[in-house]
Amino acid sequence: MSFVKGVCRQGKALAEVAVGAVGGKKRLRATALIDTGATMTGVAENIVQALELQWLGKRERIKLAVGEAEAASYRASVFFLSGGGVIPAAHEIKILSIPARRREYDILLGTDILAKCCFVLRGDEFFLGFDGGDKTTLNAAAGFLSPRAAESA
Repeated sequence: MSFVKGVCRQGKALAEVAVGAVGGKKRLRATALIDTGATMTGVAENIVQALELQWLGKRERIKLAVGEAEAASYRASVFFLSGGGVIPAAHEIKILSIPARRREYDILLGTDILAKCCFVLRGDEFFLGFDGGDKTTLNAAAGFLSPRAAESA
């Protein structure tokens, strides 16, 4: 199992990711907010433009905590960056454009990606586990089981 370890800052789980056009070689590194309340992933408009992401030809109404908005939908690939490695999160996924604002993240990761992994939040750290259903390794990494207990589980 591959996993990503991160630290929460001011109550926000932020992860380093790379976003790219489907089938493209160019990727941009960005900070992503892990948002378990969002059903879809959103990417700042400046990243959409820089990568020339494929527009899917429609705009969608989305519900936000502060009301509703309209967002264009695009196709992209998302990768987590971990210890010098790259872990594919979604090879091809529909994402929505979000207005570029001055904030600490450019990507909002929704449950469309998070449902493909195991997410553990412990204190001010979080862990995302990928590849298969072996949660024992992730639990050991997160400190829920000692490594010795994880080996015998």
